[in-house]
Amino acid sequence: MNKPAQHSTFRLDRFGGSAFGLVVLCALMMLAMQSAEAQTYTVLHDFSGGLDGSDPTAGLTLVGTGNLFGGAGTKAVFRVGQTGHGWVFNPIYEFNGTDGYRLAGRLSVGPDGALYGASLGGGVGYGLIFSMRPMASICSSFACPWTESVLYQFDPIGGIDGNRPTGGLIFDASGNIYGTTTLGGMFGAGTVFQLTPSQGSWTETVLYNFGQSQSDGTSPNGNLVIDHAGNIIGTTMRGGDPDCQCGTIFQLAHNGSGWAETILHAFTLQPDGGYPSGGLVSDAAGNLYGGTPIGGSNGLGGEVYQLMPSNGGYTFQGLYSFGGDADFEGPLGIVAVDSTGNVYGTTWSQGAFAQGNVFKLTPANGGWIYTDLYDFADLSDGLNPPDGPTLDPSGNLYGTTAAGGTGGGVIWQLVP
Repeated sequence: MNKPAQHSTFRLDRFGGSAFGLVVLCALMMLAMQSAEAQTYTVLHDFSGGLDGSDPTAGLTLVGTGNLFGGAGTKAVFRVGQTGHGWVFNPIYEFNGTDGYRLAGRLSVGPDGALYGASLGGGVGYGLIFSMRPMASICSSFACPWTESVLYQFDPIGGIDGNRPTGGLIFDASGNIYGTTTLGGMFGAGTVFQLTPSQGSWTETVLYNFGQSQSDGTSPNGNLVIDHAGNIIGTTMRGGDPDCQCGTIFQLAHNGSGWAETILHAFTLQPDGGYPSGGLVSDAAGNLYGGTPIGGSNGLGGEVYQLMPSNGGYTFQGLYSFGGDADFEGPLGIVAVDSTGNVYGTTWSQGAFAQGNVFKLTPANGGWIYTDLYDFADLSDGLNPPDGPTLDPSGNLYGTTAAGGTGGGVIWQLVP
């Protein structure tokens, strides 16, 4: 594996805070930026902490070719869209606490074109699943508010149906919704659930309760995938290996009377990473990709991995290991894969300034080539991306940072 360059955080006080020190700092920043592939970076929105929210940790969902949706803070759900005058930001919905509280992961586009998502709180206290759509025929302006429908509220009495749902909801061909909760269920360690539509309402079924044994995984999170055989595949942040409890990749297969779990991989921290948090994505060939914020074969800096279909199962392979000796520096969110097999991601605090970066992995000669596309510099461009990039059909990348800008984080675009 290619070893990344050693990273350091540049601070003016290391150079005495003088004008000369500033010149030295700027020169070092320019040298570091030269190591990244030439890209055009643009801040599309700088969060103020007002009605637009702050701390946009939920990630972005692309609808069409020029509309991005996400959440910021505990209340705001937003849209940033491309118009003839550039990019325009507008809040489209504000949670009031009972109808939702903090978007939990990315929104998903349903078969009916509406947006579906999960909120960590709201409802009767344990979170809920909702859908959103623009107002019909009342308002045609870009800035019009949207309407919300609560599909299901998780019950706080015992939490048997789940607690704290996560984003990245998926749909099957019949329109059923699948997702996870990080807590709750029969053993308190999280669930995989199904919501089935029926005459204008939704019925929840818990497909699997985590925590049945020490090895089956706990705290499922992130994006689920339905593979070609109809199996549900996802990750848990903990559980698995009895010595590490560093998380798993699990598969649920329908066996006629229910769903049976198989552990496809149990993380051991080194050499394969640990505590996966973003879930999985699939390419056209059925390969699955994900990342871990910690561990790997090159230190504790995190790992990007692949699962390849093999003899009715999957084979785990590490693609790239980040260097570092601190916890949770690497990829926190989901990765993106383009049509030629390149993998894109972000790190929380890797990069030339140890504030996070955007990277690309290119398959070549049986291995993978790492390219640093952009380094966040703790300035107006933001720092610490909490989720991976969103890729559009033209190869442009979009994402958010948890902080930076004027303090509340930013929405960014990276054009090759």
